[in-house]
Order: sequence, then structure tokens, then C-alpha cells
Amino acid sequence: DTGGEWERWAVVYYVQQLSQIELDPKPYPIPAHPAFGDAEKRAAGRLYLTHCVKCHGQKGHGDGVAADTLKDAAGNPMKPRNLAAEPMAGGSEPEQLFYRIRLGMAGTPMEPPESYPAQQDKDAWALAEYVLMLREAK
Repeated sequence: DTGGEWERWAVVYYVQQLSQIELDPKPYPIPAHPAFGDAEKRAAGRLYLTHCVKCHGQKGHGDGVAADTLKDAAGNPMKPRNLAAEPMAGGSEPEQLFYRIRLGMAGTPMEPPESYPAQQDKDAWALAEYVLMLREAK
């Protein structure tokens, strides 16, 4: 059952992030980083608008329409990260962003699959690159 496997890896990754321990091997093998040309940039922009803008905002400033309504798993209010300017939890290297986007962030509104939108590696890579573009545009 791949859904159960994803959930297990998401929990492992989440615990690693909480403890700030870097374990090897990574909880999910990093697939090859695809090319990121103009077509992929457009696709990444559409993915961001579909799945991320409502919390992180148009330019990634954490000011989306749902930003003030978010809660963590314990029901505590939480703000989405300002993707353009704030330090990134877990690092801002493309591979680190890929993990958080692909596996989700348990305990946050960025829940891991099945409910999480980045169900394909290529989409997670595209969104990771898009986040890096937001950071460069600040």
C-alpha cells in the first residue's frame, strides 16, 4: 500500500526535522531533477496558483486569503511562511524544498499525501524551483 508507505516516510521526515537530525539515507529517494525551462516555469506557476497561493499569497509573502485561518494539528493558529524572505524551515536547497513539498509537513496545513497536492515528483520539483524564483524576486 503506497499510501501507508508515504505516511510512514512523511512521519520519519517530520521527526527528523523536529529533532534537526540529518539521517542518511534520505526518507525518500531523490529522483533526477528535471529540466526547468519556460514550459516548466509556466506549469510551476499554475501549480502554485492552484495549491499554494491561498496561504502563501501571490508573491509568496504569507499573505494569502486563507493565511489568517490556518491551524496546526493541535488546533493552534499558525501563519504560513513568507517564502520570499523568511528563513526556510529545513533549508532552502532545491532538494530540501523538494522533500517538504513532495512529502508535505505533518502537523501543518501542508499535510502529507493522500490529501496533499504534490502527488508527482515532477510537480514537487517544479514547485521547489518556483519557490526559489520567489526568493530571488524579493
